[in-house]
Amino acid sequence: MQESKEPSIEIASVGIGDIGIESTTLNVALSINNPMPLGGTLKSVKFGVFLLKQDTESFLGNGEKDNVRIEGGGVTRAEIPVKLKNAAVISAAGGLIGGDLDIVIRGTAAVDLKIAAPEIPFEKKVKINGFLKG
Repeated sequence: MQESKEPSIEIASVGIGDIGIESTTLNVALSINNPMPLGGTLKSVKFGVFLLKQDTESFLGNGEKDNVRIEGGGVTRAEIPVKLKNAAVISAAGGLIGGDLDIVIRGTAAVDLKIAAPEIPFEKKVKINGFLKG
């Protein structure tokens, strides 16, 4: 008899969305892989976005989404926009405008599969090219 695996979550992509005078939207796409035959619900996903600069992390913003339906035996994609205040990003980056930023996204997701309710951690480091480039 084959043993069932628990769901896993990966950050599929991170991209810059709308850029405004005061804020920039970071679009974070999650891939939720559910190898179990039964579907369920991603009750909540919460994560923080941090700027990596040398050996320090500076908090930039957070993302959150609730009640995402997860299909059984497949992959579900969830898009989560995160609004970052431009002043905070520029301040954390030391005044850098138009350069590349190294960020880390770290969080957890609570999955309700009726027969199990694991809390799944996830993390990914990414480089955002040309942030706030004119």
